[in-house]
Amino acid sequence: MDTTKQEFFEKLFLALKNINQLIIREDDQNSLFEKMCENLIKDLGFSIVVVGEIDNTNHLKIIHKKRENSQLFDDIPISINGKSEYGKGTAYLAYKTNTVIINQNTLTTPYQK
Repeated sequence: MDTTKQEFFEKLFLALKNINQLIIREDDQNSLFEKMCENLIKDLGFSIVVVGEIDNTNHLKIIHKKRENSQLFDDIPISINGKSEYGKGTAYLAYKTNTVIINQNTLTTPYQK
């Protein structure tokens, strides 16, 4: 494994450890998501962090997001239905494979094709 990947995984492990501590300490869901998103942005350098849940129509409902321009996801429908025009991207892939998907660049990622 190259050193860049190793450094990223070390940072990711530390960020997950910090999130686990937040889960234990925080009583309020909004506070938990706010601090979790702040940590991921600070610790891993993500430009945006989105927390969502799947509704009964298989669409992703954004329940928390953190970024200066947080209205980015306000008008973008996101689905986990692989047959839908909006259901073939990273959210669908993460849901289908039960894995974490980190999208480094939406314009160049193979997940959006």
